Amino acid sequence: MIIVLVYFTIFSLKFKAFFNGFSAFLFAKRNFPPPVDIFRAARYNILMNLKEKILSALRAENSFSSGEELAARFGVSRQAVNKAVRALETDGYSFERVRNRGYRLSSAGGNPDFPALERRFPQVKFVVLAQTDSTNSAAGRLYLQGERRRSVVFAREQTQGRARHGDVFQSPAGKGLYVSLLDFPALSPKEIGAYAEHKYRAVAENLACDRREQRLFRNGVPAGGMLVESVADPDRALCVVFGVGLYLDAFSGSETQLSEKLLGALLSDEPVGNANETPTERNG
Repeated sequence: MIIVLVYFTIFSLKFKAFFNGFSAFLFAKRNFPPPVDIFRAARYNILMNLKEKILSALRAENSFSSGEELAARFGVSRQAVNKAVRALETDGYSFERVRNRGYRLSSAGGNPDFPALERRFPQVKFVVLAQTDSTNSAAGRLYLQGERRRSVVFAREQTQGRARHGDVFQSPAGKGLYVSLLDFPALSPKEIGAYAEHKYRAVAENLACDRREQRLFRNGVPAGGMLVESVADPDRALCVVFGVGLYLDAFSGSETQLSEKLLGALLSDEPVGNANETPTERNG
């Protein structure tokens, strides 16, 4: 009996080593991701889909929904619902929790009321992040991942916020509003400068700020900054990213009101004028 177990153990180890080696060879040759990455990506996609479903359900009902109801509706466990809600909170959404009643979206905690903003601006996709290196970089990654819908990226904190000429834009958590628009205007590369100038003016006017190039001021005090970047072919712009960082201390009112004014400017029409007017794009 002992001999049989020894032989079985040796065979199992050899088979495992053979399988691992063959799998590594196969995936390397075919440029497939290894199985662990596939499973991890699948779990991530499931969580992202569940987050969107829960958001849509709570936004449509505007009332309390229990974890049991949400789990039954989407065919998942209560633990999966809880995990998705926690992930949404990390993204910046806030929830009211009442025992025996469940969850309801709220704007508590000082964050912008993203459900209200999504209803106010249904023409764009919202991406809300607790922290990112830069909202412009995050928007650029969306484009590289295949996103072709007009999108707005919000973040509570930037760890590598950028300004013009490679300068650093300080972006601590809870001190600012950091937003980037991923846009797809039908422009030639020469026209991006006029597009950018229009956005600069619209943002400054909507927020009642003075503008000095891409910097914003209120009552002589720095209020924020703007940065435009683009990806273009020789004959057309593929995408434009317009980033804005605002210092909350410089503004009165709620973050939701401030966000509405900012989005109203960012999503305004883009007249194309003098292509030589304040060219600030960076083609890549």
